Amino acid sequence: GIDIAVLFKMVEGGRGLSSAGSPRGMGKTTHQSHLPSPIGGKQIARKPLTLMTAVFGECFCYGSRCPIPEETVSSKPHGSQFVALDGIECLALGAMTDEQTPKQRVIETVRQLSTQPERLISVGYLMEGAELAPTTNGSPISANTSTHRNMEALAKYDRITMSIPLEVWSNSYPNERDLRRDVRKTIDHIKGKEFDLALQEFDSRRKEQIGLPNQGENKYLAGVTVHNMAVVNALAGRDDVALPLFQEAAKLKRRTFGKEHPEVAVSLDEIGIQLFAQEKFEEALTVFNEARTIRTKTLGANHPKVAMVMNNIACCNFQMGDSLAALETFKEARDIQQQSLAMGSSAKANLDLLHVATTSCNYGYMHLRLKHYEEAQTIFEENLLVQQSVLGDHHKTIKDTLSNLEIASAFHS
Repeated sequence: GIDIAVLFKMVEGGRGLSSAGSPRGMGKTTHQSHLPSPIGGKQIARKPLTLMTAVFGECFCYGSRCPIPEETVSSKPHGSQFVALDGIECLALGAMTDEQTPKQRVIETVRQLSTQPERLISVGYLMEGAELAPTTNGSPISANTSTHRNMEALAKYDRITMSIPLEVWSNSYPNERDLRRDVRKTIDHIKGKEFDLALQEFDSRRKEQIGLPNQGENKYLAGVTVHNMAVVNALAGRDDVALPLFQEAAKLKRRTFGKEHPEVAVSLDEIGIQLFAQEKFEEALTVFNEARTIRTKTLGANHPKVAMVMNNIACCNFQMGDSLAALETFKEARDIQQQSLAMGSSAKANLDLLHVATTSCNYGYMHLRLKHYEEAQTIFEENLLVQQSVLGDHHKTIKDTLSNLEIASAFHS
């Protein structure tokens, strides 16, 4: 477990950040000269930004204990620039007193995210996988580290996508000329919830990328653009349009990036969520497990992106009547997410806090259904504070958690 104070420190740690990026599907990382320590709240100095810290997150070790090379690389990203959108990613079960259909659960999760769609936006870049080859001036990084293994897994791909959260990017590059005009225009439409206008921008780009696949990086970006179109349709409540677009995106990404590329897993997770909404739980589980396998191979078993897929697998377990499997999987997913936050590895602190609270409340929901009232009460009390810090006091998610907490408290007392 993790003290709730650590989570609040992460909210503060997500503001005023400087630049870095990470492969899409790995979470968004940042470099700061100082961050709150996970224990004691002391300010600690950091090593300079390197390519590996940009890709794999902040490192809390020093000197010879650290597998990350010391040399600094330019933090200014390069390559083809694009809009990178996070999707639904992490399902919520809601309140026991308001039993919802799977489709309603997806709709409410989307509603939670769409209150501030800018949280979902990053500025993306394509980079060559070879840039992640785990060697420095001929000296390989220690082969017994997870960083080394992850780098080896990603370096085999021709291209990987790096993404920088919009807030971080804006603070680092305040000159609007650093954003391509079409990228800036699309971002403004999404921030303003002008989803139809954003779709027009994406569709224009898609036609060019598919029509001229050999021009620049078009063949790689086509799948990303189609995925973005699916996310925008999901935010606009058009699930019937979103699913086939997510499926097309996964197909395009497999063809260009590779069958087990992290970008494929990004779309597979969203396909699984849409299948969950249609109550096709067996199909959803198959897709979620494929996404989990890809992410485990490329990111490691304890990565928060793996945990979010596990949360969705647990939601399927619950809907299929296997409460004990759901409880166990929710707990494992929550523990991974909390450990990641404790290490301060993400720039999207608010969004990641929301994902941790979602998984934790799902875990509490299962305890409630299994009549473990004391455990459920503790979980809901802690995560209510987190949700209020991100969503405010009047969001439906807050009402759901308060409802569950009221039931747990009544039976526990």
